[in-house]
Amino acid sequence: MRYVKVKNQSELDAALKRGDYPKCVGDGEFVVTDSATVWAYDSATVRAYDSATVRAYGSATVRAGSHVAVHRHSGRATIKGGVIIDRPDLSVAEDWIKYHDLKVTRSGKVTVYKAVDDSYKSERGWDYSPGSKPEAEKWSDRDACGDGLHCSPSPTQALRYFLTATRFVACTVDVSTLVPITEGDGSSDKCKVPRVLKCVEVDEDGVKVEVSA
Repeated sequence: MRYVKVKNQSELDAALKRGDYPKCVGDGEFVVTDSATVWAYDSATVRAYDSATVRAYGSATVRAGSHVAVHRHSGRATIKGGVIIDRPDLSVAEDWIKYHDLKVTRSGKVTVYKAVDDSYKSERGWDYSPGSKPEAEKWSDRDACGDGLHCSPSPTQALRYFLTATRFVACTVDVSTLVPITEGDGSSDKCKVPRVLKCVEVDEDGVKVEVSA
């Protein structure tokens, strides 16, 4: 499964049939039913029914049935109906970790994830090979992309930032160094750290990939 951008209903239907994670973009209108989950961006309009789930970003408009869960990730999103779930301020590392249901060890470590290619390289060429301890050339704890190593709270969320990735790596990091990247509107499924303490290959569900002898 992977994140894919869809611009019309036929592309959305095809993505859902494949089992992908569709991101509705542009200014089109989309209809979602059953138990499907979609992400709405830009000025897209999504009509959701049954037990569907929608995540609304930007200036998206969502019209939802009574049992649809709508996660509002932007104050500019327009939502009518549904069960609205407002995300908290995720600029604080501890709140970001709790929101994404990550587990912190007694020693103050947490596991986040990176999507990589067959050579364990990130989209920007950083090496996350199993057993390595990558460290950023530059570091800034400013809430913005750049000057750090970027990770996500799950493999599938990491895939959003590297759509052609073929492998996933679990990265152990120190909670005290983790900085959420809130992308301007307070939403965040990405963070940055100055260094990774341990890299382990996992599958799309976060399960460790065992190396054959």
